[in-house]
Amino acid sequence: MKCPNVLVKLLKVTALVTATILASKSFALDIRIPKVSDSAHFHKVELLKIVAKHAPEHNINLIEIKVGNRRQQISMIDVGNLDLIWAPKSDELEQEMKAVTIPLDQDVLGVTGLIVRKSDVNRFNTLTDIKQLKAYKAGVQKASVTRGILEANSFNAVSTLRGNFAHMLDGGRFDYYLAPIFKAQKVVDKWSTRDNITNVVVHPNVLLKLPLTSYFYVKKDNVKLANIVETALLKAIESGDFDALLKQSSEYKSAEVYMKNQNQRIFDVTASI
Repeated sequence: MKCPNVLVKLLKVTALVTATILASKSFALDIRIPKVSDSAHFHKVELLKIVAKHAPEHNINLIEIKVGNRRQQISMIDVGNLDLIWAPKSDELEQEMKAVTIPLDQDVLGVTGLIVRKSDVNRFNTLTDIKQLKAYKAGVQKASVTRGILEANSFNAVSTLRGNFAHMLDGGRFDYYLAPIFKAQKVVDKWSTRDNITNVVVHPNVLLKLPLTSYFYVKKDNVKLANIVETALLKAIESGDFDALLKQSSEYKSAEVYMKNQNQRIFDVTASI
């Protein structure tokens, strides 16, 4: 007589487990993010996978969506076709969207290389303080965050909305062009291949550190998602996963080559902020 009771109890337990599994699947948190092809963005996707790892209770499912430029990405978030993007820290962007204010790059993005004419390498070698560098002309995109930082710190910035920076540097319109150190050499290689500009080089001994980083951004009113991502990132930092991933990234390794140069001089804008 006890067997039927045992069987009934077993069936109830099985049903409960099945219901729990189905419930957890039905409440999976889908996060739609930009689909990336540029290796410079792979680190952010891997970081979001770590976010998912440190928020198991939310059963996060990352869905990569084909997107356009940043302005189009913001529009997609506004209309509900995208949930999260990453972008440089920007006061303007933080007014439009909700930022998860944990720096994603830990100084790697803020360390910039100076692309200069080969004939000017020795001229830059004579720099001894940041005031001297500020007197030189820096070429920069008009709409970039970098331009705002340079102008706010009294750099001589030559900005343009469009145009070929390779030819402008080659032609003497400005003295140097700034690029994140982890991709500065790629910029020089691209100019050589695309524009046949071969008389420029990443300066081997001079770097500029700017207060640049990037954040994850979500829709302004999506406080729940912002809190989930922030909490998971803090757990990843505490566990060491965040730092380990950063140091494995191609960006960090490329920057490290320059940072380890014993002759390197780093002019630090952040020191005066």
